[in-house]
Amino acid sequence: MRKGCMLAVFLVVGCAAFEPAREVSPPQIPAGKRMLVLDSGGIESLNFAVFDRKTNEKVLETYGLTAYLSPGTYRIVIQTDLDQPVVIDSVEIAEAEEMHVRVPLGQFLITVYEDILDQQGNVSKRITPHPRFSIYDYEFRKVLGKGTILSPVKRYIVPVGDYKVSIYLPGTNEGRIVRIAEVRFGSVYPLTFRFSTTSRE
Repeated sequence: MRKGCMLAVFLVVGCAAFEPAREVSPPQIPAGKRMLVLDSGGIESLNFAVFDRKTNEKVLETYGLTAYLSPGTYRIVIQTDLDQPVVIDSVEIAEAEEMHVRVPLGQFLITVYEDILDQQGNVSKRITPHPRFSIYDYEFRKVLGKGTILSPVKRYIVPVGDYKVSIYLPGTNEGRIVRIAEVRFGSVYPLTFRFSTTSRE
């Protein structure tokens, strides 16, 4: 009798293990609304606001890549890691269920290293904590963003374009290093800053 019970349990577990996965239904669009989908080129989520073009009234502000809107014409303002947002001035939400809008954004990745040279000529490498940075336009005329890098590797979301990124690290042989970031849609541009310090010990 015990063997029969064990066999029955095994058969039940086995059937559950091989049960086909259930399909997940897409979210249902509310009545009278249409779905706005931001094509971000691989960026997982964005902070953005939607304004009515006729009244200039803010309709919603959210974090993600989708929003439900009534048919109409809207202005979309997407926040970036710079002092300037990306503005898509006229987006018409019509009777189609989904409206896909491409957002001209890209990313660059900052990594800062420091080589420590001792008196014997040995070199040790460390990831530099909390260096200061500034982001300029390509002509070096305007500061678009600045701050302190709080993590060893930092990713920035910026409008598509060319920038110059400056890292200032006092006490190093270089002091400041400037790199060019060529930011394109759907890609991450790597920027590596390598400083050196001569140890007096």
